[in-house]
Amino acid sequence: MALGIGIGYVMKSMGVLMLVLFLANVLLKKLNSTMTQNHRLIQMIEKVPVGKSSSLAVTKVGEKYYLMSLTEGENKILKELSAEEVESVQMNQELKHDSITPHPLITSFSSLLTDARETMKKRMETTHEREKKQ
Repeated sequence: MALGIGIGYVMKSMGVLMLVLFLANVLLKKLNSTMTQNHRLIQMIEKVPVGKSSSLAVTKVGEKYYLMSLTEGENKILKELSAEEVESVQMNQELKHDSITPHPLITSFSSLLTDARETMKKRMETTHEREKKQ
């Protein structure tokens, strides 16, 4: 008899625990949706890794967009982006989700990112070579 009562309490406790976890999950998702990046002054639009410790990023600061190089040592603004380039980045992000044929502006922006990536690699190699010489 006592064994049956103990199992009932364990089952009820597990049910309540599962309910609490479910409600916590729903609440956290709701909070996450209200705390989006749209309300922030500085936003990371897209980030592409270049090497082990460096990457290129498109960021929005206020109403302006910038192409930046991000490394462990420093972060630099490489270029302020025009409205056309920003549109191509946004279209590129939408294409990642939709898998549509790329727009010509996206292709040109992709080549811009590729060129910037190659430049970053060359700078990193040059920096490492200088450090080895010293």
